[in-house]
Amino acid sequence: MPRKASDDLGVQVKLCLACSKPFVTFGEDKRVFCSPTCRRKFRDKLKRKRKREKNPDWARAELERLLRWKQEHKNKPARSVDPAGETQTKGVMQDEA
Repeated sequence: MPRKASDDLGVQVKLCLACSKPFVTFGEDKRVFCSPTCRRKFRDKLKRKRKREKNPDWARAELERLLRWKQEHKNKPARSVDPAGETQTKGVMQDEA
């Protein structure tokens, strides 16, 4: 078995499977995600995909729920925060008490 040179640190740069950001690993590290958050998001996405494939009725209900939510929030005005820290609705002036 060939020995590694003492100046070879075994540093590798890999791309995260979830977000495609580069991250550094050392030695024989087998990680494929840059963070636990990315790992969790990736696994949750796989679980939802498998559930949709296994249960089309559930998938249809989820899609309807999403479309209903989008329709309800479509016409709501965007909110912004002014420098004073008060929340305002864009385009509408709020009366000061």
